[in-house]
Amino acid sequence: MDTVDRLNPLRFKSVKTWCYLQLVCLFPFLLFFLVRDFDLIHLIELKTLDARLRLITPDRAHPKLRLISIDEKSQSENGIGPLPWAAYIYQTLIDSISAAEAIAIIMRFNQEWDVVELDKVQPIDNLFLIQTYVEFNQSQSAEGLPTISSWAELPNSFSRLTNRSSFSRYHRGSTDGVYRSAQLVLTELPDQHYQYSIEIHLLCQSLGVSISQVQLKQSWWKGPYLQIAAKPSPISIPISTSGRCFFPYLDNNHYPTSSFVDILKSVESGQQFTDKIALIGVASNNQPTAQTTVGAVTALGLRANLMNALLCKRYVWQMTPLVTGCYFAIFCILLFVIASWSYHLDQQQLFIIGLMGLLMGHGMLAILLLTLFQIWVNITALSLSILSAGILTILLLGYLRLRSTLIQLQLTQQQLVRSEKEAVFGIMAARVRHELRNALNLVQAPLEMVKNNFRKGDPLKFKQKPDLIVSEMDSAITALSQLDQMIERDLSFFQNQSLDLTACSLELIIESALEATRSLVEDNRIRVKFNYPDELPTIVVDQNQFQLALINLMKNACQSMLTGGTLTLSVTQKTASDKISISIRDTGYGISPHDLNRIFEAFYTTKPKGLGLGLLNAKNIVEAHGGQIFVSSQIQQGTEFTICLLSNNKNLKYKE
Repeated sequence: MDTVDRLNPLRFKSVKTWCYLQLVCLFPFLLFFLVRDFDLIHLIELKTLDARLRLITPDRAHPKLRLISIDEKSQSENGIGPLPWAAYIYQTLIDSISAAEAIAIIMRFNQEWDVVELDKVQPIDNLFLIQTYVEFNQSQSAEGLPTISSWAELPNSFSRLTNRSSFSRYHRGSTDGVYRSAQLVLTELPDQHYQYSIEIHLLCQSLGVSISQVQLKQSWWKGPYLQIAAKPSPISIPISTSGRCFFPYLDNNHYPTSSFVDILKSVESGQQFTDKIALIGVASNNQPTAQTTVGAVTALGLRANLMNALLCKRYVWQMTPLVTGCYFAIFCILLFVIASWSYHLDQQQLFIIGLMGLLMGHGMLAILLLTLFQIWVNITALSLSILSAGILTILLLGYLRLRSTLIQLQLTQQQLVRSEKEAVFGIMAARVRHELRNALNLVQAPLEMVKNNFRKGDPLKFKQKPDLIVSEMDSAITALSQLDQMIERDLSFFQNQSLDLTACSLELIIESALEATRSLVEDNRIRVKFNYPDELPTIVVDQNQFQLALINLMKNACQSMLTGGTLTLSVTQKTASDKISISIRDTGYGISPHDLNRIFEAFYTTKPKGLGLGLLNAKNIVEAHGGQIFVSSQIQQGTEFTICLLSNNKNLKYKE
């Protein structure tokens, strides 16, 4: 494929480029699908989830929810006294609340010695007891829900009191230790029946439905959920594949709370619990607290927040992996379309604007889905995917654009060099034509003489003018020799010729070069000055090539002194093993600093009719001999070229 084909925009920006863009857009998305549960990414997502949960947090507590706090006031000497309390104290409070026809009562006891006293409480159907120190073993079922392998043994009276078995469990985040979710359903072995949390039982009590009307269902795009057959319409509660539900928090100040001792002593009437859910628990300052999205709360606060979220229907849905993948794919396709469009238009700024718009659109869409439909989209992983894919795409587009530019520059350079060489060859052809015509004219005269003598029948008559014929033939030979030298000189720039090295006299080479430029010296009235010892050393060079280099330097010096001047030729060598320095200095108009840095460039010249090849040719010849060439110049004072050669270059092989 040539350069022109590679520069074809329809070809360069087609299948191969589209494949690159697709891979770049897809790779980060696939990567983040694999590492989306990585601790750091998961932590960032949880923190963003906390901020978004505040958008769906209820403004106030549900009116059916009231708290009864076993606080410092209740445990003081003026109250009931420190724990543990006698059974009749709990019984009195429970009777008071039950008489008010409360929906349900949930009581949490914290110490093992509470069991003895609470075992004496009279059973009622709407009483729920929570024993926090009891743990049960868990395994994983085929459905993904945690499986209860064994229930903790509770006293018989407790089973009579509750008339059911249940649990209450809240999950603390493994990455940051924050409580954000609660377990709502478990699978009980060996009969594989579902067990629902106490909070679900309380919700059913408040809705007036039986726990048997709760079903575990599966949505194709929202995943598993609990459906309660309430009227007028069923209630759906989202859960994760492990049976957990994420919910928002209110701080403790939002919940109506009564002190245990105030209700017991009838300071506050028990009638306020009519058609209410009463949550009883210890809320003193010396109780352990749990870290939540709104700060530290007590165990009673945890339970109150979950019940409030269930009653207010404030929880979040999580899309299934299939729907999440489709969601990611849409943004992947959009990113690919933006990248392709911007690259086709050669507008990288458009891609950056499109990338930022895509990120903002994803963020706004995630907030909108959570606000309107309570759908939680993993904003962190997708944002990082879009951002990383965008950065990689920018780098790829930059590389492709740079590659295209380099190809264009190469093509332009090739065309320029071709044009310059064509011009040089044209000039050289004209010169060769001119010199060849002169040489043929010189040869034509004696040949005409010989031809005429043959035509007259006396071919030997030309012996009458031997001197003339010899002179004409010598002129023709000289012209042809000069023509050959000129052609060799002009072609030496374009050819890499091997050197024919021999031991030569430096004095003879300098005299021959000076003889070749004598016409320029005489025409410009230039005085030649020699500055070298009587005996010049022998050097190992290609005599013709090295002589040509000196001719080019001498011609350049003479052409700078059109109105006369002095040409100084110097040769220095301190010892036989030192370098040989050959200096050619003129008193011409000099070279400017700008031109001085470019005089050895191909086709660069300040002369009206110059080709810009003489100095470069001289430099190439000197360097081919293992030497160096230096130049110094001052405006209106002159220029000096210095050639430095090794007296004994072992890398050069020559003929003895």
